Amino acid sequence: MNIIEKLSEYEKFFSENNFGGAGNTAFTIEEGKIPIIISAPHSVNQYREGALKVSDMYTGAIAKYFNETIGCHIIYLSKYTETDPNYDDGKTCCYKNTLSRYIEEKNIKFLLDLHASRSEHDYLTELGTIDNKNSSLSGRDFLLPVITDALESSLKTAIKETGKGITVNTVFPAANPNTVTNFISSKNKIPCVQLEINKLCRNPKQPEYFMQLINGLETIIKEVENIL
Repeated sequence: MNIIEKLSEYEKFFSENNFGGAGNTAFTIEEGKIPIIISAPHSVNQYREGALKVSDMYTGAIAKYFNETIGCHIIYLSKYTETDPNYDDGKTCCYKNTLSRYIEEKNIKFLLDLHASRSEHDYLTELGTIDNKNSSLSGRDFLLPVITDALESSLKTAIKETGKGITVNTVFPAANPNTVTNFISSKNKIPCVQLEINKLCRNPKQPEYFMQLINGLETIIKEVENIL
C-alpha cells in the first residue's frame, strides 16, 4: 500500500456516516513520541452558527499518518456533535481546553493546526500566525521561514503548474481568539501555526500534488523538531 492509499484508508474513519465520523467520542487524542502536536479540528463535519459545515477532508488522515510515521501527538474530531472547536468560545470548548492541558502535561513545544480550503483560493497553502500580532508565539518568527521554505521547496512543481503559491496571513490569519492556534498560543505560550491546505493538494486523484504536500510536511516536522 502506497502513501496515498494509506491516507485514503485513514480517511474512511472520518468519512463514515456521511462525514460524521466513526468515533464514539467527539474528539480523540493519540499520543506521540516527539514534542509536536498536530490538530485537525474539522476532520469531520462541524456545526457553526446554526448550520452544518462540511469536513476538511484528509486533515484527520494526514494527522494520523504523521502519528504513525514520525510520532507526532495528534488530536482530531472523531464524531459529529454540533460543535466547532475552531470557533466555539474558548471558555467552554472541551476540545481546546483538553488540548491545552495535554500540551502542558506532555511538554509539547509546537502546534500545527490543519485546515482545508477550496480549490479556487489563490494559494496552495496559507500559514496563519495571528497576523503577527501575538508576542506569545515565542519562536514563531524563527520557525516561519523554515516552514515556508519547506513548503515552497516541496510544492515547486505544483506552484509552477497551478500558478498558486504559499501565503501568510492573507485570508485566514487565525486572528479570532477562539481559533485553536490563537487560543493555544495565548494559553500555553508555544509556537502555533494554522495551515490551510488547498483542495488541489488533498486530492488522491492528483497524487503528485498530494505527495508533494506530504513530503513538505514531513520536512517541516523533522526540521522543527531539531530546532525545538
